[in-house]
Amino acid sequence: MAARVKHAAQRWPTANLLLAAVVMVAAFSNLARADPARPDAAEMIAGAVKAGERTWQNAQGPAASLTSRELFTYALALAEAREHPERLQHLFDVAARMQDRNPKSRNYGNFRWSWSHPEVMDRNAVEFSMQGGALLWMRHRDWIPEPARATLREILDFAVQGCLQHGVGPAYTNIALMNAENLILLGETLERPEVAEEGYRRFDRFIMHTYDEGISEYASPCYY
Repeated sequence: MAARVKHAAQRWPTANLLLAAVVMVAAFSNLARADPARPDAAEMIAGAVKAGERTWQNAQGPAASLTSRELFTYALALAEAREHPERLQHLFDVAARMQDRNPKSRNYGNFRWSWSHPEVMDRNAVEFSMQGGALLWMRHRDWIPEPARATLREILDFAVQGCLQHGVGPAYTNIALMNAENLILLGETLERPEVAEEGYRRFDRFIMHTYDEGISEYASPCYY
């Protein structure tokens, strides 16, 4: 467990974690309004867009350190802010180049974690990427210009397969929850009920495991 947590800390730079957290909170702005001492949603979204400029610069090369998850996180920040729709096509094109499109691959639909990886080496990448990808389609597909919208839809269709083929045990707390969540959200927003049902099944499995065995990853309260 300690080794896994240490490895996770090395993989996920603080800036990317902060950006992801800011965008996810900003997407549900009523949480910000509940406490007057907190910044409002507009301030948080603006901060996420500003932080994402580094992602935009890294996407030009692309830089070896660029991660697939941050492409979707930054795209979501732009969509929430209604800024730079012209950047979305490039972000999605790079993401598509990082996606395994080989139907014979065990990683079909998944993403390389970083541009430097020659292939999919961390199968959790699809789960982190779709935290932003699913919300982009749910909340902003009508705002996203063509052909960027078509590119995103193609990515999401492949990503569904990546999530379906990514089997993790219910004791792997954060990934089990994210995998079920992504299947539910993608299944519902893409109008694929069989995918959503599989997500509900996996979520139920996690709930029953937790009911019987308790929380498995005691070192990771942030996952909740």
